[in-house]
Amino acid sequence: MGVASPGLPLSRLIDIRGELTALIKSELYGGGNKMEGRAALIARRTLDEFFFHTQQLNVVPGNVADLDFLRSAIILETLAEQVELLDQARDAAGGS
Repeated sequence: MGVASPGLPLSRLIDIRGELTALIKSELYGGGNKMEGRAALIARRTLDEFFFHTQQLNVVPGNVADLDFLRSAIILETLAEQVELLDQARDAAGGS
């Protein structure tokens, strides 16, 4: 997939994902540059696909099962973002 090279620390990929999330929030949802926000969203989805669909752990020594905790965190973070967006939409519409 070309997202990670062999030996790239998993912690760096997690940091990159966090940076992309911050860009998405500031640019796409925070009134910034929408094109940059969309590009960050696409990049984060690609990184997430790597985490979820890799058959062989070529990021760090170990096996694919080592990524289970990260996969769970990605799911929870994504759900939390969706709830936040729904809350913002409700508030903007004057709901309670």
